[in-house]
Amino acid sequence: MWFRLEHPDWTIKTKLIKLSDKNAIFRAQIIDKEGKMISIATKQENIQNFKDFIEKAETGAIGRALALAGYGTQFTGELDEGLRLADAPVKVAKETPVTGKEKEEKIDIDKIDF
Repeated sequence: MWFRLEHPDWTIKTKLIKLSDKNAIFRAQIIDKEGKMISIATKQENIQNFKDFIEKAETGAIGRALALAGYGTQFTGELDEGLRLADAPVKVAKETPVTGKEKEEKIDIDKIDF
C-alpha cells in the first residue's frame, strides 16, 4: 500500500514467461513515471507446492520486484509467501520437508525474454 501512496504514477508490469500444467514463471518490473525500470524479478512456482501456482508465481515476482525497489513485503498479506519467504531474511518456525522425489526442470535462461 505504501508503494502506491508514495508513487501513484509508477507501474508494476508482469509478464508470463512460461506456463505448463504444472509450472509457471512470471517476471515483474517496477517502472517509474519516466518509464525507467527501477527493478525486475522473476518467480517460479509449481502445482506440487501450491494449487494456485500461477497466481503464486505472479505474486512472488511482484513481491521480489518491490523488495528490490526498497519496499519490504513483510506486512502485506496479499503478498504472503507462507513459510516460503523469498524476500526477507527471516527464519521460519517450520520448513517444508524435502523428500528428494522432486524433479528439477531445466530452464534455458537465454530463451527468456527480459
